[in-house]
Amino acid sequence: FQNIILKLLDRAESLKAKSISFPALGTGILRYPPDISAEVIMEAIRQHAKKNTHTLQFVDIVVFPKDKK
Repeated sequence: FQNIILKLLDRAESLKAKSISFPALGTGILRYPPDISAEVIMEAIRQHAKKNTHTLQFVDIVVFPKDKK
């Protein structure tokens, strides 16, 4: 799902958004551990930051209480 995150970050940049939030993807039905999901999202953020103008100032990763270990 890293490609999805990259596309969403690109879209947010194109809209000149200052913030975006992501749920910890895959932690529901797919049962990915929340820390793995967060690391995949963080890697996408790092890749995105290397090549963009940085209009985004805040990126939140939301882990729902039932998904926490």
